[in-house]
Amino acid sequence: MIRSVVYLVLAAVLATLIVVLAEQSTREQREFNNAVYAARMLGEVLPAGEYDQTPGLQVILLHDEELLGSIDPLPAYPVYRDGTFFAIVMSVVANDGYVGPIGLLVGISKDGHVLGVRATSHRETPGLGDKIEAQKSDWILQFQETGSAPTRTWRLTRDGGDFDHISGATITSRAVTRAVGRSLEYFAANRNQLIALPPD
Repeated sequence: MIRSVVYLVLAAVLATLIVVLAEQSTREQREFNNAVYAARMLGEVLPAGEYDQTPGLQVILLHDEELLGSIDPLPAYPVYRDGTFFAIVMSVVANDGYVGPIGLLVGISKDGHVLGVRATSHRETPGLGDKIEAQKSDWILQFQETGSAPTRTWRLTRDGGDFDHISGATITSRAVTRAVGRSLEYFAANRNQLIALPPD
């Protein structure tokens, strides 16, 4: 009996040790993969070659539950050209998606125009709501080069605004459109502090 318990304890310790070693041996590769993915996503919401450094090297945390959609601070990435503020890529959450929250990256230029938007996480319906992904539809590209117009225009055309919706995914479309509009509101309200951020 005692021998069986000892064997079980040793087996548990060995299994734990294997898991820990596996996690440690793959951590560096996972961190590298995450960094590559983040840099690629950031690059997709910025015009190519118009900034000094690889996007994502400088990270700040922004907090505004109402406009950014999260009770927790969210990462944002200032981008510089010739040593001066060029744009910022902000993380935003649309909490009113059809299935659940939708994570977004929104690139905003110094003068308050949207440079690009990408969905980073969601659980929207395959074949419908997942068309917010740029690789599945060009719907999300309509936000590029739009400015900080009055909030009322940051709606779908069917709601009296300026933006088309994805057929069969009105709730998803509405959630993303509102979230992008709120990110512009945040930028407008905090522009002076953001553009004054020095490059690292």
